[in-house]
Amino acid sequence: MRYGLFIILILIHIEPFAKNIRKDSGAFHLKHIEIKGTTNVGKDFVLTYNSGKGIATTNNPNQGNNLITFLIPVKEFNAANYAMKRDFLEMMQASKYKNIKVRFNLNKIHLTNRKNQTDYHTQMTLTLADITNPVTSEYKIKQVNAHKVFLRGDMHIRLSDFELEQPKKMFGAITVKDTVFITFGLYYTEH
Repeated sequence: MRYGLFIILILIHIEPFAKNIRKDSGAFHLKHIEIKGTTNVGKDFVLTYNSGKGIATTNNPNQGNNLITFLIPVKEFNAANYAMKRDFLEMMQASKYKNIKVRFNLNKIHLTNRKNQTDYHTQMTLTLADITNPVTSEYKIKQVNAHKVFLRGDMHIRLSDFELEQPKKMFGAITVKDTVFITFGLYYTEH
């Protein structure tokens, strides 16, 4: 009897963190994005987007909408110096295309950890300077509480796939390599 009561107490304590997060009603909040790359001379660069409160999107499958879309303002990215940010804004054609668009299907996202699986993959579309391509992201899930999870994802893209001209310095002697790495973090909160 004593052991049975002990097991029941453990299950009551664990249950809120083990329950499945419902995908039929909730909101995603983009927390941060980091873009990393390298030049042909081995100099690394980092661009960051920290949204503070985050960009919220709400899923409403009752209206048949399982696509989640984030619009990320290009001009809100930060760089280590003014020249790097200027090069990024020019490459992204920020005066013409104000946002980066990320879209994924909620039905293809896992919001709970399954036994022995911590890494997940999903397809999404990424639009940079009005060119849209499918990309694959790897992500991990961390349960924050009974109604909230944090997804941390990684992907790499080729700038040439989006017809983006890589920034060049010193008459083309220094260029940004074609592949950049993107890390992002977002929260999903069940309502």
